[in-house]
Amino acid sequence: MPPKSPMNWMKGRAAAVAALAVICAGCDVTTPSTSTTVTPTVACPETTPTSVLVTGTIGIGETSFYSFSPTCSTSVRVLLGSLTPAGSNTPSATPIGIGLGVPLGTGCGLTNSMVASTALTAQLVSPVAPGTYCIAVYDTGNVKAPLDYALRLVY
Repeated sequence: MPPKSPMNWMKGRAAAVAALAVICAGCDVTTPSTSTTVTPTVACPETTPTSVLVTGTIGIGETSFYSFSPTCSTSVRVLLGSLTPAGSNTPSATPIGIGLGVPLGTGCGLTNSMVASTALTAQLVSPVAPGTYCIAVYDTGNVKAPLDYALRLVY
């Protein structure tokens, strides 16, 4: 193979520079004059969800709540699994309120709520982003004596 002449070498270099210029023509290397903060949505990895058993007692006109903090975007499922008169094992059919919200002072500011009776499936399902939330159990006017409850919270 004959050695390359300086002219052929320069033509090859010029072609490479021209190709690079065409590729970079669409690039914007200027710095924006304003900044924008983007809060990413972090999806939960494909792992076993967190499951928490929340138990307590509510009396006439009372509300109790439990705070939790998912670290990624997910769906929260709340299941009212057990409701009995305080200190008893006899099931109660009394409907009570359950809700999802954000802590507010010494309570729970509800954003999603419903009246529920015990069931074997989630009665309340809601999507959430990473943050601090709370679930509340409350008397809707039906509680006549203290009731023990058990909720399953899955997120």
